[in-house]
Amino acid sequence: MVELHSADIQARLKDIGGYIREEHLRGHPEKGRDWRTYEERFAKRISTAIKSLGPLIHEAVSALHIEAGAGHPSSLTLERRVKLLIKQLVGESNRMFANMLTVPI
Repeated sequence: MVELHSADIQARLKDIGGYIREEHLRGHPEKGRDWRTYEERFAKRISTAIKSLGPLIHEAVSALHIEAGAGHPSSLTLERRVKLLIKQLVGESNRMFANMLTVPI
């Protein structure tokens, strides 16, 4: 009868995992990425997404009514303030979202 110890089983599993990883890497070589093209396409997708938000923001803001309070009234419309807020929130999360800053308000 053969005794199996936990350490022996763990070592064997580690060997099997290494073999599977090597076989996977052989069958799936790493693809190169053209970063310039990638970022240009990404910027275009983001720009398109932001433009499609325009009508949704307009619809949402048109359903709101804000009473003027004390203090100086804002020079920006509510719609423009919402768009600025969205740009700020998205712009803070990732360098690639910085491309959105060029989207007109």
